[in-house]
Amino acid sequence: MDTPLSAFYFLHSTLNMKKALFPLFAFLLAACGNDGPAFTIKGEFEGLKESELLIYNIASGHETVDTVAVKDGEFTYRGNTDELTSYYLVFPNGMEQVIFVNGGDELAYSAKANDLRNYVVEGNEENEEVAAFHKEVNKLGASEARQKAAEYIKAKPQSAVALYIFDRYFVQDEDVSEKELSEVLSVLEESDAQNMSLLAVRGKLAHSGKGLVGSSLPDMRIETKPGDSLDIAKLETAHTLILYWASWMQSPYDALDLMREIREEYSDSALGLISVSADTKKYRWQEYSRQDSVGIYNYCDQKAWDSPMLRELGVRRLPAYIIADSAHSIVARGYDLTGLKAELKKRVK
Repeated sequence: MDTPLSAFYFLHSTLNMKKALFPLFAFLLAACGNDGPAFTIKGEFEGLKESELLIYNIASGHETVDTVAVKDGEFTYRGNTDELTSYYLVFPNGMEQVIFVNGGDELAYSAKANDLRNYVVEGNEENEEVAAFHKEVNKLGASEARQKAAEYIKAKPQSAVALYIFDRYFVQDEDVSEKELSEVLSVLEESDAQNMSLLAVRGKLAHSGKGLVGSSLPDMRIETKPGDSLDIAKLETAHTLILYWASWMQSPYDALDLMREIREEYSDSALGLISVSADTKKYRWQEYSRQDSVGIYNYCDQKAWDSPMLRELGVRRLPAYIIADSAHSIVARGYDLTGLKAELKKRVK
């Protein structure tokens, strides 16, 4: 999945896996990070002798990404937490599994290498509930699974599992309509009206109707480099392309390489290309974009999802692109970069 809505997402770049690691519900479940009583997760695989996995947790601004070595089909992971929190186990193919952890827990994990979706974690109620829910929906289609997810959330809106399900089946699903997402979000808000992360999601929804095809680029001035600025609604080119990315995306270099290919293909008068990074740390953005980018307007205000360039144009996931014509009217937008060059060829001569 590309990037969901929460304003509280923190970003990771991990070993050889360039992947965005930022589940919303980690912030909904935990407030105190890594301090507290010890816990242990002991894992056992059937059909997997040796491997190296990642495990991560995001809580209250703490960033923790560790490696987990599987030897002879087994692994052990130890940590500390003083509240219910959530860890993700990440496999080399990018598949992720959630594990709920309380301080003092002794958890037993088991899975078959050829059936990772049906993993089991014993040792607390939350993991047993997740396993039961997954067993019920794993054989269903997307819409049927969302229906079951909505039923669960309405039945147990205050549970940690409900927050996980909301993130997994609604926030991260690009096929969910704003109306459907808002309805389920309202159920959670009723059970915890002051939850800041839920309020952040609501705030993102308030901007989701902006930047639609047919609307105009906002009158916004951005700093492209020290001392230079650009009014995006006054760029004098036949078309404007705004391409959104971040260094923590899976394969960020693919987006950067695509930008450079596009820059080489079109003249400055035919296409104005604005690169918008959603990074929160300047050095990460600069590390990835320091390569030759002549003719590209580069922008990063380090505000991530709170950046006006994302909010005012209704960008909810990454990567993303917006194409506007010479009158600065938006003519196309999308989240799949594989079809971007074809989209440009249809419009830009």
